[in-house]
Amino acid sequence: MITLHCIRPETNARRYYTVDVVTDLFGVATLVKSWGRIGTRGQQMLHSYETGDKARNAMESLVRRKLKKGYLSA
Repeated sequence: MITLHCIRPETNARRYYTVDVVTDLFGVATLVKSWGRIGTRGQQMLHSYETGDKARNAMESLVRRKLKKGYLSA
């Protein structure tokens, strides 16, 4: 699991973003994304992929995009 934070006091922004790849009993790889304001439950979205490699590549791409937007590794 990768957790990212974006805290900007000047705009009162306190956000988190987590991504993880999980595999179910049938071998389907799922990318699990969670985001929201720090201290809240936030939202969650699931994306299924044929292979674990495709899911991990999608996760790495997503993390790179978030880091460019100012999120930092927690």
